[in-house]
Amino acid sequence: MKKKPLTEEQIEDSRRLKTIFESKKKSLGISQESVAHAMGIGQTAVSHLLTAKNAISLKHALSFSEIFQVPVETFSPSLAAEINRLAQNVSNDTFEYAGKLKHGRIPVTGEAILGVDGMINLIKLDSGWLNIHSTDPTAYAVRIMGDSLWPRFKSGEFIVIEPKTSIHSGDEVLVTLKNKVLMVQQVIYLKNKYQFISINGNCRPITMFHNEIKSMQSIAAIVKEIRYTRN
Repeated sequence: MKKKPLTEEQIEDSRRLKTIFESKKKSLGISQESVAHAMGIGQTAVSHLLTAKNAISLKHALSFSEIFQVPVETFSPSLAAEINRLAQNVSNDTFEYAGKLKHGRIPVTGEAILGVDGMINLIKLDSGWLNIHSTDPTAYAVRIMGDSLWPRFKSGEFIVIEPKTSIHSGDEVLVTLKNKVLMVQQVIYLKNKYQFISINGNCRPITMFHNEIKSMQSIAAIVKEIRYTRN
């Protein structure tokens, strides 16, 4: 079956999207290959969307909006209108359209070398930024190196840490002990003490009293390489 040709509007959407990509790729540190990886499609498919060989779908538009850090309406007013229409037809409990994405930068302060039982060796480096918003002004990120917490944390990904975010039972946390040992664990509150559970389930729980812990900081997000910009 012969492929249906794109409309003039769809062609203009692709042209606007390609212009945004060209203007953003250096500052965001992205390429067609990295965009394809983030979207879960091939590089050729991304190229076809940017050159008007294939039409941009709603799913593609939302992915491009997040990766390029621009509202959908900047490259496709018609798809943005469709998103708004769908949002109005779905209950608030099911779907919420947030509008424009919030821009922001979080410093990458080092690398977390993973060891056994969730232990880490934190190497401090002023190595760049993550292009992502956080409500915590003290937020920072570290790059995960190693596979001991796979598949939850994959080597080369970044974790965003928010020191001022409240911690609740079941949260993933960066723990610093009084003896200077650092751990990445899931925390469970017990009476007068904490229990830390291995994130990948391969180790036995660790129970500690408050006076053994120097600090506990919330791991707010896991972020892909696509968001990283080097200094």
